[in-house]
Amino acid sequence: MAGRRLKRRWVALGLLGGVLLATLAGPRLLQALTFFRVRRVEIAGLQYLAPATMMAALKLSPTASVFDDPAPLIRRAKSVPGIKAVTIHRRLPGTLEVAVEEAVPARARGRPARPARRPWQAAPVRSAHVRA
Repeated sequence: MAGRRLKRRWVALGLLGGVLLATLAGPRLLQALTFFRVRRVEIAGLQYLAPATMMAALKLSPTASVFDDPAPLIRRAKSVPGIKAVTIHRRLPGTLEVAVEEAVPARARGRPARPARRPWQAAPVRSAHVRA
């Protein structure tokens, strides 16, 4: 009876160790697999910047994995002028979701653009040439 109890404890301890090892070493081992390479980047929240600008700022290498550390990518994305906040989530097997919060440009803050003419200035009128 004592032998069975001891065997169960060793099995439970082994399972716990296996789970801990998989949790800590799993992403590093999976990083090398081509199955988890970044194949798609979804960018949400862009209104004023072009998505190509954000992709150029991320500088993803061809061998980038979804298990790579996102901190350098966030730092590079925040270096783009007009970006306030960036979060990056992974969606397995090969998608990075980049959520961006942009700063609102001064012209879009509800202040109307400066008019081309003053209200008291008349618009130029072009005379039409009429043939008789």
